[in-house]
Amino acid sequence: MDEGTAALIVGIMAAASAVLAFFGGKMGAKIGADALRKQVDDQAKNEYAHWVRRERRQIFGETLRAYSQLAQTLTKLRIAIHEDETTDQLIEAAVEERALLHISCYNTRLLGPASVHEAAVQLSEAAQTGVEAHKAVAFLAVNGNAIQRADALRDLSAARNEMGSHLTSFTRASREVLLEPPTVE
Repeated sequence: MDEGTAALIVGIMAAASAVLAFFGGKMGAKIGADALRKQVDDQAKNEYAHWVRRERRQIFGETLRAYSQLAQTLTKLRIAIHEDETTDQLIEAAVEERALLHISCYNTRLLGPASVHEAAVQLSEAAQTGVEAHKAVAFLAVNGNAIQRADALRDLSAARNEMGSHLTSFTRASREVLLEPPTVE
């Protein structure tokens, strides 16, 4: 083999090696870019899941605080009724606090899930029934007879039990959601 042929073979092999290196580098760069893209996507999904969890905790907490405030006012109202004190301001406060609870319960719809929102709606409805039962007892304490008062107190007891039951359901549903590990979809 003469030097020219050898140089030609070496040149062809070098060119083929360069082409293979180019395609190998291109494939490696694509694999690296795909891995980086997947890592960035996974990180974004993970951050989103944590954001949703934080926001849910905030909304669920607001609902529990609104319920707690309403429950305190209703307790003060029952004490005022029992002690024959004026109840108008407490009734107004209870109506306003029930409205705030309703808004807070409605906000659970924003980030779900549906199980928590449904429990919140039931809690809000039970609170409305509870406020109405308290108003009836307050009215009948002044204007009713013994039978009417007894019926109203029985309704109030049932309403309070219902409120407690729905508070437990809401708390349970919220806890189940918040204790689930965040999922990356």
